[in-house]
Amino acid sequence: MYSIFGYGEMMMDAGRMGPYHQALSAVVQPGMVVLDVGTGTGIHSLMAAQLGARRVYGVEPDGVVDIAREITAANGYGAVIEYYQADVRSLHFPEPIDVVVSDLRGVLPLFGSHLATIIEVRDRHLAPNGVLIPQADRLWATLVHLPDIYHQYYHAPWQSQPYGFDFSAAQRYVINRWRKVRLRPEDCLVPSQPWATLDYPQLQSPDVQGDLQWDITTDCRCHGVGLWFDTTLWAGVGFSNGPDQPPLIYSQAFFPWPEPLDLQRGDRITLQLRANLVNQRYLWQWHSTIARGDRRTTFRQTTFNADPINPTSLAKRRHTHRPNLSGAGQMAQVALAAMAAGDSLGDIAQRLEEQFPDQFSRPAQALTWVTELSDRYGV
Repeated sequence: MYSIFGYGEMMMDAGRMGPYHQALSAVVQPGMVVLDVGTGTGIHSLMAAQLGARRVYGVEPDGVVDIAREITAANGYGAVIEYYQADVRSLHFPEPIDVVVSDLRGVLPLFGSHLATIIEVRDRHLAPNGVLIPQADRLWATLVHLPDIYHQYYHAPWQSQPYGFDFSAAQRYVINRWRKVRLRPEDCLVPSQPWATLDYPQLQSPDVQGDLQWDITTDCRCHGVGLWFDTTLWAGVGFSNGPDQPPLIYSQAFFPWPEPLDLQRGDRITLQLRANLVNQRYLWQWHSTIARGDRRTTFRQTTFNADPINPTSLAKRRHTHRPNLSGAGQMAQVALAAMAAGDSLGDIAQRLEEQFPDQFSRPAQALTWVTELSDRYGV
């Protein structure tokens, strides 16, 4: 979820906005129906309307969609563009969609429910011979030398003993977290290799995996793996987020090793990289093997190990667990039943204050609570 400034930064990112406009210009014909998934402030919807689309549906879960409505009205396209504040997967449209345009990526295209959403929208709403923008994203990987980033985030805070305290126990969790970085060409130690291609018209699963291998040709110090993507929006139209290209809003991703390694000419590096969507978040695994003659060094890392494992929490996730409602759960049960019966928010809040007096410490807190519940589950 972006702030309004984040949406503004995206619109001013000419390196991606220009190609999106070019792709829409190539495929949108007068009379077409366009779906803009993750519309933000509505820039792609406005482009489609300007190009002659008969109807544009702009969908955005964030409240910024109200600003999109104002912008659309100010530009004279209020009769063409219809906005929804919702998860697009919960919607039904009255007609097939000719063009679906989206940019739901984070640093990488493997971001939240992005791929699962595109698959569902494509299968449920795209007309025969309809068009997806983008058509494909390709992910690239290389080995990187990032001494400053590694020292600042993965070493110094945990090994420097601030005020004489030993924080080294936290380091084993931290080295299982990847982070957003700005890679430069000189940070890349070996030629990049394609890790995976996301072919959106054919994509069937949000999970991605692939293996890579590099032979080291010169001595170097390696801190981990760098990832980025390039995209094909339409035939001959796209952009690259590579380190050798002008910087875009996305940046790149750095997957650290548990420790920096001095590599030698003749070493062989094998990387097994996996990303699996679990509860709307990606679980990453990166297993690296460094072969030097008969010697093998293997690092097995996963974002699953980035946080301490709580046995109680894991037990509650077993299929045999029989949960009980907490106090908040009981309140939600009462409030949702009252919403289903057509009661007003004020009446529901008053009922909650009477039934759960220990849950609210000040006046109007119950109304705030039930309003937030309504925002989430009401229509």
